[in-house]
Amino acid sequence: MMKFREKRFWKFLKKFLESLKKGDCDIFIRRYWYMDSISEISARHGISESRIKSSLYRSRKKLWERVKHLYGKGFKTLELIGDLDDKYIYEASKPW
Repeated sequence: MMKFREKRFWKFLKKFLESLKKGDCDIFIRRYWYMDSISEISARHGISESRIKSSLYRSRKKLWERVKHLYGKGFKTLELIGDLDDKYIYEASKPW
C-alpha cells in the first residue's frame, strides 16, 4: 500500500505534467521516464536537438519553481548541476 508521502509525490508530479504543453510533456517523460536520448526524442518529434534541450531546461526550471513554492525555505534545496551533454546531477545542499 502506498504511503501518504508517495501519494502526495505522485499527485504533485501528475499535476506538474498536466501543466506542461502536450509536446513538452512527452519530451519530459521520454527523457526522464523512458530514458530516451536527446537524438531519439528529436527524431520522434521531428525537431532539432537544440529545441529538445531547451524544452527540457524550461520544464526542469518550472518543476524546480513548483518544488520551491511547495516546500519553501525549510526544504533542503537541490542544486541542478548540468553540462552541455545534458547529464544532470541533483545534489542535496545544507538546509537554509
